[in-house]
Amino acid sequence: MSELEYESKNCWEVYASAKDRLDMEALSKRYLDFLTRCKTERETVDYVQAALRKAGFSDLPGTDKFMRPLQGKALFAARRGRKPLDQGLHLIFAHTDAPRLDLKQHPLQEQSGVGQAKTHYYGGIRKYQWFARPLALHGVVVKENGESVRVALGEGPGEPVFTIADLLPHLAAKQMEKPLHAAFEAEKMNLILSHCPLPEKKRGPKDRG
Repeated sequence: MSELEYESKNCWEVYASAKDRLDMEALSKRYLDFLTRCKTERETVDYVQAALRKAGFSDLPGTDKFMRPLQGKALFAARRGRKPLDQGLHLIFAHTDAPRLDLKQHPLQEQSGVGQAKTHYYGGIRKYQWFARPLALHGVVVKENGESVRVALGEGPGEPVFTIADLLPHLAAKQMEKPLHAAFEAEKMNLILSHCPLPEKKRGPKDRG
């Protein structure tokens, strides 16, 4: 019955050849590059479009390799097969949405002289993972003239970053008594934008209250 027995093996033992190690290293680098550059649906579609163009796809209908984006947040790609369509086709689907924090429609507020932005979470995130860590802002700003401007702030060296404050350890006694799902409240996940007032010379009428 030995052929029915199962023995788990470490992947490093299964893929132990020099070629396997190089392939795994290359895959890891591509995956890290993807995670770094694709924080939103739009960034994912841009990334995939660039890869498809490199592979010979175009947005011209009737070509053997065709792609068509949908509002910058979804992408359809098709490649002509070697057999007639009436003999079948292969479909591959993948979602592009990403767990994240979104800004609310009217996010700006001030508490204790600290400029903040109210958020709501998307994608079933684990809230405790988003406190007291550097965060970046990714999105699109649409101007009054209809022009769209991509925004990515907090990724490059020297750029400002954002954070959500957590309680200090010696102030968190009650928090630590709560179960994990209740210890971190979504309504208190306010993004810290600024805590230093503008110099008097740079303040406008609205800044002076």
